[in-house]
Amino acid sequence: MKLDFAFVSDAALLTERGLFSVLGGGFDTVKCSGFPATYHLIACVVRLRFDPGEFDVTHKCIVELFDPDGALVPKMKIELPVRPSPHPRYSDRSNVMTLHADFQQVPITKPGDYVFRISCDGVELGQIGIEVTGPENLEAS
Repeated sequence: MKLDFAFVSDAALLTERGLFSVLGGGFDTVKCSGFPATYHLIACVVRLRFDPGEFDVTHKCIVELFDPDGALVPKMKIELPVRPSPHPRYSDRSNVMTLHADFQQVPITKPGDYVFRISCDGVELGQIGIEVTGPENLEAS
């Protein structure tokens, strides 16, 4: 399996056909007026590509958030069991699955680089980085 793409957004809606709609997608910086802070919702949208030998098997995919010190942010780990199906027309072709993980009430304790780590069956497939800045970086109103 491979990571086709991954990004964060303020909200995401995923259909049964794997189509998605996003609100505020693709940001990579969060500006906070002080610490600690709470980001109410961060949706991670992830598309995985599976090869024929990985079809019809349940895989354990995990998206988890790590703070600037590399520690797992408490309660910010989402497990997504996935069972990919064969390509609808060509059984020898890879197929994709789109997933989303909604992280609610995300605690932000300090500025720095936070990372969403995406893994499946214990293998890291990729990361999404978010830079958190403090009040000194807020734009004047």
